[in-house]
Amino acid sequence: MSERAIRGRLDGDFRLVEAEPRLAQLQRAAGGEEDGALAIPQIASLARLSRRLGITISRAAVAAEGDNDLDLWVRAQPVEDGVELEISGWAERPATAPAPAADAERQADFLRASADWIWEVDQALRFTSVSPAAASAAGKAAPELIGAQFTTLFRLIEDQEGTLPILSALAEQRRFEDQEAELRGSRGGRYRLAGVPLIDGLGRFSGFRGSATAVGSSTPKAETAPPTKPDTGAFGERLDQALRAPLSRIIASAETIGARGEGPIRQDYAGYADDIASAGRHLLALVDDLVDLQAIERPDFHPESEELDLADVARRAAGLLTVRAADRKVRVD
Repeated sequence: MSERAIRGRLDGDFRLVEAEPRLAQLQRAAGGEEDGALAIPQIASLARLSRRLGITISRAAVAAEGDNDLDLWVRAQPVEDGVELEISGWAERPATAPAPAADAERQADFLRASADWIWEVDQALRFTSVSPAAASAAGKAAPELIGAQFTTLFRLIEDQEGTLPILSALAEQRRFEDQEAELRGSRGGRYRLAGVPLIDGLGRFSGFRGSATAVGSSTPKAETAPPTKPDTGAFGERLDQALRAPLSRIIASAETIGARGEGPIRQDYAGYADDIASAGRHLLALVDDLVDLQAIERPDFHPESEELDLADVARRAAGLLTVRAADRKVRVD
């Protein structure tokens, strides 16, 4: 076990440009190369999240090294030209199977079936994920809600016994139901919240995945809301369930394969995985655009112009065609 934090730095493309020997050794064991893309999926995902949110993130992570697992504590801090890493712990133990999550996933599926929208929070009840319908109901962009406290969006209401079911469940790390809450802000609305606990790879509680179901409005203003809003919210939720979640899983799997997270693979196979991940991100962006179309139905909609980087569009298109072109001995510059 290492008593001292091991440091490293990623550039803007998440390549490991600086690494102390122990981190460089783990990078090679994961199939990565010096100055190459970070090949340790658990650390790479935290680095991407830190860069996307623009905040420092410190979390436990488990990485595989040979036949053993490493218990790590990863601190990712975004900087101007990338992400700085500090990794401590380095406790080695025999590899164990991930904690069973089938029951929690099954419970989450039941929640989705009857919910108006879906959310996820960490142990501190900070949002880590919200569905498009949630952002629509809150009148905010989804990125604005990530990292925000749960109570900045909801005013929790005590039950008949004077308790808050979500806080009781948080203390006992269990499922909860029938948490009444009012949506804050001018739109208002009353919701019934339910959630199931999330368990990480070490079998530890890591937050909740939950649902919000409208049970009626608490303010006259919400009663006079345009009738098109529930339809557009439902449209965004259907897209979220039918397209966004499957695409996200495909992208995550392709990135893991491309980063050789499960072990070394042939270079061309890694290239195929990178292309799949890139195409998946492109499709995910199209889904986001479809969800944004609901804003056009609003009476206060006004278009805004923005600059388009044609060179970036061309580079992305070339990247999608590179493998097919190479098979036909065509070079795309």
